[in-house]
Amino acid sequence: MASCACDFGHGLRTCHCAACHETFTGVTAFDAHHVENEDGVTVCLDPATALKPDGSLKFAAIRLTPEASLVWGRAAAKGGPAAPWGRGEK
Repeated sequence: MASCACDFGHGLRTCHCAACHETFTGVTAFDAHHVENEDGVTVCLDPATALKPDGSLKFAAIRLTPEASLVWGRAAAKGGPAAPWGRGEK
């Protein structure tokens, strides 16, 4: 099991992945970033580039942690990202 010492802005629903060090708004988004590869091993999707089957973005940057890292959530069902942040813009 992975562990880390990241400061991810603890909250009641905030989930931080100790394997890839990305932070998510809740369990649903956190679980959605895990997939099984062809060998049956669970791997992390990069939330900045993960796509839904229709080709739209799977995640959107929702807010920032106290350390100014992005917190990812599920992208809006229709339209663009749910928040104005993009990778590198803080």
